[in-house]
Amino acid sequence: MRYFAAHRVWIWNRNEMLGICRVGVDDETRCVKSVEPFDGEVERTEWLGGLIAVAPGCPPRFEGEPFARYKARALSEWSSVEADSSPLYAYHFSSFDVSSMEFHPSARIVRL
Repeated sequence: MRYFAAHRVWIWNRNEMLGICRVGVDDETRCVKSVEPFDGEVERTEWLGGLIAVAPGCPPRFEGEPFARYKARALSEWSSVEADSSPLYAYHFSSFDVSSMEFHPSARIVRL
């Protein structure tokens, strides 16, 4: 199991934005196994900062697309996915401004 922490974690099936959490990802399947509060220095946890999305997939971001529009589009694409039966994966949104909840121009989305 690998652990990643960030300022914000967005859990798509609850459309919930959590603050300062750690996400546990299975080494073999790369599926998310846990999301828990990050209470200081924890062994085997890589601090990434920014935003991590926990979702069944992650659509590419359109150039110049604001986060609110990206989020609405992603939720629309995932509306047919069954939350309890689909594996969830973690995606790191690098170069993400947490205070304004907005992408930086150089933002990238990487599956963890």
